[in-house]
Amino acid sequence: MKVIPWTVNKKEEMEKVISYGVDGLISDYPNRYFELKK
Repeated sequence: MKVIPWTVNKKEEMEKVISYGVDGLISDYPNRYFELKK
């Protein structure tokens, strides 16, 4: 089963859910995710 949390908008929340090993995430601000991945 894939885990994709919904509406992760803050950078801190993104870092936290990424550290859990989720398969993806849904955000109103996808650019923040790409900034973290640089």
